[in-house]
Amino acid sequence: MELNIPIRPTSSIYATYRRLSYKPWFAVAEFVDNSTQSYFNNSELLKEVFKKEGIDQLQIEINYDPVENTLEIVDNAYGMEHADFFRAVILDSPPPNRSGRSEYGMGLKTAACWFGAKWTVESTQLGSTKIYSATIDVRQLAESRADSITGFTTPTSTSTHFTKVKIYDLYHPLRSSTVTRIKEQLGSMYRQDIRSKEIIFRWNGTPITFEEQPILVTTNNEGTKVWKQEVEFTVPWEEVGISLPVRGWIGIRKVGKQRDAGFVLLRRGRVIQGGPGEGYRPAEVFGAPNMFRSQRLIGELCLDEWPVTQAKDQFDWSNGLEDAFIEKLAEVCKEYGDFADSYRAPVEPKIFTPNEMDSVTKPIREIIARQEFGNWLKEELKQSEKELTAQQKQSQQKRSEPEKENNGQKDTVELKDIQKVSKGPIIYSLNLDASSWILRLHWQSQLTDAHWLQISHISEQEIDIYLNTAHPFVTPYIQDRNILEFFQKLIVAFVIAEKMALSISHDGRVSPADFRILMNKILKRTAELEVHTHV
Repeated sequence: MELNIPIRPTSSIYATYRRLSYKPWFAVAEFVDNSTQSYFNNSELLKEVFKKEGIDQLQIEINYDPVENTLEIVDNAYGMEHADFFRAVILDSPPPNRSGRSEYGMGLKTAACWFGAKWTVESTQLGSTKIYSATIDVRQLAESRADSITGFTTPTSTSTHFTKVKIYDLYHPLRSSTVTRIKEQLGSMYRQDIRSKEIIFRWNGTPITFEEQPILVTTNNEGTKVWKQEVEFTVPWEEVGISLPVRGWIGIRKVGKQRDAGFVLLRRGRVIQGGPGEGYRPAEVFGAPNMFRSQRLIGELCLDEWPVTQAKDQFDWSNGLEDAFIEKLAEVCKEYGDFADSYRAPVEPKIFTPNEMDSVTKPIREIIARQEFGNWLKEELKQSEKELTAQQKQSQQKRSEPEKENNGQKDTVELKDIQKVSKGPIIYSLNLDASSWILRLHWQSQLTDAHWLQISHISEQEIDIYLNTAHPFVTPYIQDRNILEFFQKLIVAFVIAEKMALSISHDGRVSPADFRILMNKILKRTAELEVHTHV
């Protein structure tokens, strides 16, 4: 059966919606808003119907066909009868109840015309015996300037209920990266619905999901604190003479991430501003982009009674309303913002396996084991012995074994305790013709109070080295292989320089200058041999 649907104002206006500044996810959201609001208006009845149908929730299917270049949105909500269906097609036809997400009566038309040159809408209301359908051909309407379109009805069962919008000839086919972005943004926008588990959104059959932000938890002498708190305040809207309420929560991310930081501003359960890469971050609250608060401060704020633009992609901040909002928000967030700036996350010590340590230390071990390095070391020892003057020897300060040098203070952790938890050793062999020096590298990450480096001279030729990878200074720098390799090269040079300095000393006294000079020579020589090896 045919229906005559009058469309006013002139039908040529449909074509102008192509020029709207929609982002694709906000355009899709116009259809989703209609579907979800249809459910909210009739949720109790639909829940009973869903039980009989053997399903658990409202289902909104978004199907994109890149081959046919079509986009389809289908729901199993309450559906539309005659009057609602006409409003879905006719411009400037707001719904009777404007307190929900469908407010202006323009979203379906503007979004469909923005996406493509032709679209159809088909729907039937639960309990109705008719399916209503109509096709809008934007180009044809622009040419004909018709003041009505033809719709159709077909018979159906009273248990049928759905709405389907299908858009053809999309002006801009959706690339894979755009599809990924749309799904991510829709998951963020409808986070409240996803959390409720009453509604499921699917893109080409795959559920759209939302991942919660990780919240920082700190522990100190006063106990454990979860950095998330409920907030509620009002902002004066001087133009109208009322105060607008704000409620929600603010928090600090466990790990700072610029892209996911910032607030999301919701209205009637749907995000209007904010989301991945779109966070609401006024400078008065978040400071400069390089500040930690700009990477860590997060929150969800509900502005249910605040005015929005027709596209519902931002709030209407006119007449100083946003300035008043930001001023109040800055007060509410001050404590959290200050803490986010001052907080430094502790770095968990990386536990290196013997295979990892063996692999990292292999290059320097091979250099030290070469006879060329041993010959160079012997010559350096002889030359350094000659260069020591009587005056230098007299100025050297007395020192005992390296691991005992604590100015009379006892080590924080006993060496025997370190030995119990240490891994290794990794063996470095240094050949000196008739004799050799053996360096054994041990490491541990359990005793954080131990010195970062301890050295034990077992004999004239044997030295044990103990590296504390859990030391507060060391831990942040050795989370990857390259930095660990640098550290162990530096440590080996340190130990050899100390051994050389003691070897050329006549009375166990070592000049700090001699130690620095020798360590510099060792680092330079090992680097030269390493470059030569690579060449």
